[in-house]
Amino acid sequence: MTEEETSIIVKLPSPKDTYGYRNRAILAFLYASACRGQELCDLKVGDIKFKGDGKASVKLTGKGVKTRCIRISENATTILRSFLKRQGIINQPNKFVFVTQDKSQMTVNCLEKIVAKYATMAQKLHPDLFRFKVTPHVFRHTAATHMINHGVPIVVIQRFLGHEDIATTLLYAKLTQSTMDEALIGWDKNYWNKYMDEPFDDEQSEELSELEKNRAKVFRR
Repeated sequence: MTEEETSIIVKLPSPKDTYGYRNRAILAFLYASACRGQELCDLKVGDIKFKGDGKASVKLTGKGVKTRCIRISENATTILRSFLKRQGIINQPNKFVFVTQDKSQMTVNCLEKIVAKYATMAQKLHPDLFRFKVTPHVFRHTAATHMINHGVPIVVIQRFLGHEDIATTLLYAKLTQSTMDEALIGWDKNYWNKYMDEPFDDEQSEELSELEKNRAKVFRR
């Protein structure tokens, strides 16, 4: 998704409704953490540590029961903290963060249905956008792409996503042409020009052309 599409879909769930508030927290967390669907479903309150700088540290358990700790943005942290307080579980470390209406642990299937619900709403409200199917994994792909577009080093993204092989990360993080152009302009301006003499003017170019013609005559003899 583009940054515009991401903003639109995350803001769709109504914070005035109990499940709308939960769903907004889910969508915000999917993007802020770039987590896998199962990682979100397995998340417990005790896996979250709220820091003094306004950002939360989150422990995610991924494939092969491997864990990693990441930091999420201040906005996502605020939404998550407010949600936990609203649910009355912020001081209950063994509780699952996101549960179903019957209070059982959320499943990936349930998560996919929630995302699909708001993706459908977004497509109806913005038919010129959202031209593809949005799933929980799309949020992960989106976050990785946005990070690399904003200059986050690929090795940092690799660790953030929990990839063992950096080649896997490269499949997610695809640069847009505009981002490439911007980066190359910056490189050209800040680095390449330092190693170049003053560019040739038209008169110099004409002088060089005559010189080359004379050299060609000499070699033909």
